[in-house]
Amino acid sequence: PWVPHVLHTHVRRLVLSFPACGPLACLYSPPSSWLSDSSRCGTGASLSASSSGWLDGEECVNTAALPFLCTKQFHARLIVASPSIPDDLRLHLLRSYAAHGEFASAPHLLDETPRPAPPLLYNTVMRAHSRRLDVPAALSFFAGMRRSATLPDAHTFACVLRACAGCSRPGAAKILHGIASSSGCSSHPIVSSALVSAYSKFLLVDSARHVFDGLREPDLVLWNSMMSGYGYRQMWLEGLQLFSAMLRTGEEPDDYSMVSLVSSFRDPEALAFGQAVHGVCIKGGYDSGDHARSALVSMYFRCGCMESGQTLFGSLLDADLVTCSSLITGQVQSGKYDESFNLFREMCYFSRRPDSILIASLLSACASTATISCSKEIHCYAVRVGADTDTKVSSSLMDAYAKCGFAELGYLVFRQIPNKNSVMYNMVISNLGSHGFVMKAIEVHDEMVRDKLRPDGATFSALVAACCHAGLLDE
Repeated sequence: PWVPHVLHTHVRRLVLSFPACGPLACLYSPPSSWLSDSSRCGTGASLSASSSGWLDGEECVNTAALPFLCTKQFHARLIVASPSIPDDLRLHLLRSYAAHGEFASAPHLLDETPRPAPPLLYNTVMRAHSRRLDVPAALSFFAGMRRSATLPDAHTFACVLRACAGCSRPGAAKILHGIASSSGCSSHPIVSSALVSAYSKFLLVDSARHVFDGLREPDLVLWNSMMSGYGYRQMWLEGLQLFSAMLRTGEEPDDYSMVSLVSSFRDPEALAFGQAVHGVCIKGGYDSGDHARSALVSMYFRCGCMESGQTLFGSLLDADLVTCSSLITGQVQSGKYDESFNLFREMCYFSRRPDSILIASLLSACASTATISCSKEIHCYAVRVGADTDTKVSSSLMDAYAKCGFAELGYLVFRQIPNKNSVMYNMVISNLGSHGFVMKAIEVHDEMVRDKLRPDGATFSALVAACCHAGLLDE
């Protein structure tokens, strides 16, 4: 009797390895006599035969790294080999389908799972939707999970709350908070941290502090999340008080604590406190990381202490992209446009690729100085690196060209944007109208209506102003 059992275990391991071997996946089909013994193998026999020298199941196959077609082959093999797919292999399939963005098969796999299904299966799909910032899909799966016999756990609430925070959905986050409280999961450290972080990003600092104060022993992550919330609201005094309270509890800060605290200093009145925190960073060795040094450079520029920020930046042996971006942004905000352009050219020379936010910031400097040559230079760079289709970069380009007196160039940028929104339509209508291209502005308005975008008050204000400048009473 043990021969079919051992052979089935052995061959099943080979079947699990076939998808990574290409055509071999189609060459084997287990005999039906072996399938009758699959129930005796179970998950433990098929995945952990370490005594017989075979690999563990997760070492034998990692479906998340398989191509999509191989994942489907693996799924088909499991269906042929056994009428019931074990939960751990079902988890591998869900992870693989989610990694490839194939969510059509996920509901079928979950519906076929014996009830109650493990929460980890639902969490896998919801986490994939959350990473794609698809909040409606994540909430739909969450609702389906609640309708089933599977109760959400702490990781369920955490992943959906992070998605709500990433997409600015405070209403959904509050509903999830209520459900977590009624189910007794709100006091879990993972859920509490997600709630504090979400409320902080929504600028609902009072709600975040209410959750934080309800915890008996908050860990360092929760302290940092709460200080980040004060940093978002520029509440540096409350951040300092919270930092002092953390030290009194005996909790040792890390570099993320210092970054959260430093980010709240944004005006010259707080410069002395920012310098004191900088001293604490030096004594504790927290300023060795690029993230902390970048935050310190940004803090000095925000507080108007350009000399200290420039000195700190010059002391860096190898400034990373984040630190360079902080220096350029500070120079732009302080009106040192020529220095910011020179540093931008230096970054490009040393192959440090600026991101879309930095490019948009530099274009705003071009708009302030009405320098068409720099606008064209940055535009060419954005086209070369593929950043010209970004919404922030495109909007900044149209604004820079219009303020430099070349509204027609801004209109050409507008024509190349694949997905236009109402803000872009309003901007190009205003730019064209203010430069005398009234009929072209009216044509853009008609195109906006054809694209099924509803004109708002800003649209009609721009059109009326354009007709008024051109003396077109009838229009």
